[in-house]
Amino acid sequence: MGAGYLLGYFIEMTFKCVFYRLLGYSPSTPLRITHQDDPRTIAKQDLGVQNYPHTLHNYRFWCDTIIRFRQEVGRPLDPGLSNGLRSVVERLAGNWRVDMRYFGDRMSREVFREFIGDTHWIRTNYDLLWS
Repeated sequence: MGAGYLLGYFIEMTFKCVFYRLLGYSPSTPLRITHQDDPRTIAKQDLGVQNYPHTLHNYRFWCDTIIRFRQEVGRPLDPGLSNGLRSVVERLAGNWRVDMRYFGDRMSREVFREFIGDTHWIRTNYDLLWS
């Protein structure tokens, strides 16, 4: 459980980094508590992204927001990258929940291996998602 949860947390933070990079923030820009609602507000008001349960922890929310934001600013993701992101997110979303930190959920070895592979895909494509 611990390793799977931490990988999931890494993925969530990576998606948040992509979003803030798309907004023009550098990795060293300090974020304040007032920035925490920016993704939800921009996604809903400017991009038409639906609300999801646990929005800011939801991989599908981040996937939709990243893809639509890039379209909105005239820099759409390459179709292969966009499809790859959606595929990875769908697999990941079925195997990770924010409440895993509170309960003894366990991933099978097979699921954990997929999770590692999907985490690697996101890490490998990080720069392509925001640049």
